[in-house]
Amino acid sequence: MNHESADPRSEAADRFRASLASLPVDDGDDLIRYLSLAARLAVLGDPGPLADWTKRAQRRVDAVQAIDARAAELERELLEGEGEFLGLAVCLVQDLRIAVGLDTSDFLRPASDSIATLAELADEIPLDDEAAGVVAGYADLIPVPQPLRLGHVDRPVGLGAIAALAAGLAATEDSRTRIVRLERRDATAAVPDEELALCEGVAPAESLRRRFEERHAAMGTLDGNVHVSAWARLRDDWSMAISLRIKGGDESIRPVAVRVGTRIAEPDEDADGSFLVELAALSPVARSRMLVDPIVVTLSDGRRVSF
Repeated sequence: MNHESADPRSEAADRFRASLASLPVDDGDDLIRYLSLAARLAVLGDPGPLADWTKRAQRRVDAVQAIDARAAELERELLEGEGEFLGLAVCLVQDLRIAVGLDTSDFLRPASDSIATLAELADEIPLDDEAAGVVAGYADLIPVPQPLRLGHVDRPVGLGAIAALAAGLAATEDSRTRIVRLERRDATAAVPDEELALCEGVAPAESLRRRFEERHAAMGTLDGNVHVSAWARLRDDWSMAISLRIKGGDESIRPVAVRVGTRIAEPDEDADGSFLVELAALSPVARSRMLVDPIVVTLSDGRRVSF
């Protein structure tokens, strides 16, 4: 056999088939792994395993619940990850988008909205050079159809390469984007169970507001000379106001995008440098989740801070 002339995609398809043949589908994690490999096989020309997933999965496995649970984990991996970890998260989002998009059973259709939201988030997260390299390797091997293809899979370019192109310089290690986790004033603060009912009120209860503001007051230093203070306030109309103050270093550094969980914050027209997320239209359960979701701010130099 001439290994030099072997088709990498054919070899990958053979590996995926072998993995699927020995993979039990006894729980949600198994099912995600199965759908990931079956999705890759489907776009490589073998749709059989994806079409047969309902025959392989145990009846007690709830596919939509498994996807929604993994989507929640992927959300945090995208928001807080970097390097290979971030790149692999983007690849799994792509796999699940393929699986849901090509599924012929209709059993995965209820998961379409959560996967669409996750795909949007994945494309809005800037990739560092290592993450972009992981996604580029995936894109070379897996021919994702254009309607299902993530932007990062279509053009897997890291911020270091983008900066190098813009400046006409070689990309350097320092040009990689990275997430900086600011130190919270109260790192252990959380919404107590007895306060979840307070999310049903017309306005946030004072105790709920206080706990939220304690949780989302943070500070930190970037590169030793840029000091960042960040805080969030919960207003009477159930809007979340997020602000950052940056001192030292390059005075042009500013926040350009803010996300709370998977929700994008809008610039506050009444306060320069502040952003708003509206919670009034959400259910009490959704509000309670938003109150503990990480806030991630993308800065104009490509770095992200989380608090």
